[in-house]
Amino acid sequence: FEKKKKHQEQQKMVRKTVDHSLQLLNGLKMPIKAPSRRVKLNKRPKQRKAMLKNMTSDLILRNEITTTPARAKVVRYRVHKVIKTVLRNERNVARAELNRMMYHKGAINKAIQEFPLRFSTNPNYTKVLPHLITRRGDNARMCTLQLTYPSEEELQKAEYRNQKNKKQKVIEAL
Repeated sequence: FEKKKKHQEQQKMVRKTVDHSLQLLNGLKMPIKAPSRRVKLNKRPKQRKAMLKNMTSDLILRNEITTTPARAKVVRYRVHKVIKTVLRNERNVARAELNRMMYHKGAINKAIQEFPLRFSTNPNYTKVLPHLITRRGDNARMCTLQLTYPSEEELQKAEYRNQKNKKQKVIEAL
């Protein structure tokens, strides 16, 4: 039993020296971790998917949400994906894809109706504003994730382009 403890202590020392050498080589304070393919957010897969679907629909409905920076990064990516699908596809195709990405029908309708005009000229869809105040229960850092609004000139240009495209489609149909 004592030999086993000594062996474990020796392994810990070896790990510490390897970690320390990695820190020195890379100039980092923390040892390098292998990049994970998915951000897990300390949730089981079904819980995580449900939480992210709800957060994306909340962001679309309310135009801003307050959350932790890790969740904000993931939700931001998902919202960009939603906006790109709306801009690239027709309404029916976009609706079918958005049904897989969100639960709330109001958020889907809002995305399909507003986003083509709102984001056709504006490449910046979201912005993250960090908070100085931490969450009360666990002292976690917080931030606000917002959907951006284009300027009035950009909106007018987008409306003009859409009207022009509709006229061309009518002419082609005849």
